[in-house]
Amino acid sequence: LLEQREAVENVGIVIVTADRGLCGAFNSRIIRSAEETIQKYEPDQVNLICIGKKGLHYFRRRDYNIIGEYVDFFKDLDFSSATSVVE
Repeated sequence: LLEQREAVENVGIVIVTADRGLCGAFNSRIIRSAEETIQKYEPDQVNLICIGKKGLHYFRRRDYNIIGEYVDFFKDLDFSSATSVVE
């Protein structure tokens, strides 16, 4: 899993941001870090799972390939919510 691969075909990135405001620096830093990681690959190789409204809206507006989206994920967090992301 953590080995260096010769050829990368697909990259999956889970981006966790807040659903509401008052976390501007937190969300900005996560989005900036995700953008830096995404730029290392071809756009068609990158698949995103966005947890939180702020990241979802940001990456949706920029037409990234979002394969999973979870809004209000932390509102009623339990084990079944967490396993839904893995599936």
